Amino acid sequence: MNPMIIMGIVLAISLAGNAFLFHSRDAALEGKATAETALTGWKSSAETCSKSVDKLAGDGKKRHQEILDKLDSETGRIKGLQHDALNALAARPDDPKDLCGSIARYFKAEIQKERGAK
Repeated sequence: MNPMIIMGIVLAISLAGNAFLFHSRDAALEGKATAETALTGWKSSAETCSKSVDKLAGDGKKRHQEILDKLDSETGRIKGLQHDALNALAARPDDPKDLCGSIARYFKAEIQKERGAK
């Protein structure tokens, strides 16, 4: 066989191989760029999510403390209301035959107590 034909065949195979490798390299670079872009976006989303979760946790702790403070400040008043409610439940009608009248007289007496206390 003629050495020029062999060299031509080898050169053609080499050119085809180089073209294939350049195409593969370009596809790999494009894939890498796409992955890096996606990574940057995911990283940004994750940081934003983490910051918002941390902010919500801080806000929740703050609200929890505010509620506890309000409960502490209202404890005495709540106990007084509870005591009044228990007394109202334990009250017996002064006239069992006239429950509405008994309730009206009870409320009238309670109102007079409140006005006298002020």
